[in-house]
Parts: sequence; structure tokens; C-alpha cells
Amino acid sequence: MLGFVKQITSRMKLGLDGENLACAYLKKNGYKIAARNWKGHFGELDIVATKDKQLIVIEVRTKASDNDAVDPVNTVTLVKRRKIERTTKEFVAKMKLGEVPVRFDVIGIVSSGKAKPEIRHIQDAFGARGRIW
Repeated sequence: MLGFVKQITSRMKLGLDGENLACAYLKKNGYKIAARNWKGHFGELDIVATKDKQLIVIEVRTKASDNDAVDPVNTVTLVKRRKIERTTKEFVAKMKLGEVPVRFDVIGIVSSGKAKPEIRHIQDAFGARGRIW
């Protein structure tokens, strides 16, 4: 019987590399990574971290070049935000965290072949700072 082998596309590799960079950045800045790529019924949470007694859900957006004017941070649509919020509620319930303040951040990474990729961290990107779940 042949096993299922998932082929890693260049887009998937770019996303994984971006998430790895984002995790390193977050750790360097005092965040503790609680989960990566947590899958729930409504979607997936790229990174779940904690800092200052707060649960922080981070959506990571990575692009390969800075040739176009689209900032990867601006690619998180309202529909995506709602999926992240619903998935976060599920995460909090499944992990039995009780009432916890939640913040939603976005990290945009532009890796354009430069020696050091550009990292842009938008805290409280969804305007939900301190919301209790």
C-alpha cells in the first residue's frame, strides 16, 4: 500500500519559513509559543503565544518580494479575521483556559532575497485588545 505523501510547494515553504521567522522574532521579544498551526473546526491558527498574562493569536503573512504595493499585513480580510476569532474561541474552550484576555496580532514578512527579511508586527490588529473569552 502506498502512503500519502504531501508535496511541499514553494508557496507552502515560503509560509513555513515565514512562520519560523515569526516564532524566532516573538521568542526574542519575550513571547512564549503555546501552539503552532493549531487546527480547529473553523480554520487554523498560525501561532498562539502568551505574554504578560495574555493569550495572543498571531496570523503570519509572508510574501516573496516587495515588488508590488500590497503589504502582506493588509491581506487579512474580514472573513479571515472572523475565522480566526471563531477558531480562537474553540482553542480557548478545548484547552480549558477559562476566561482569558485575548489579543489578535498580524506579522507580515517580506523576504525579497535580501540578507534579512523585513518583519512587520502589528499588535492588536483586530482591535480586540483585552477581550475576555
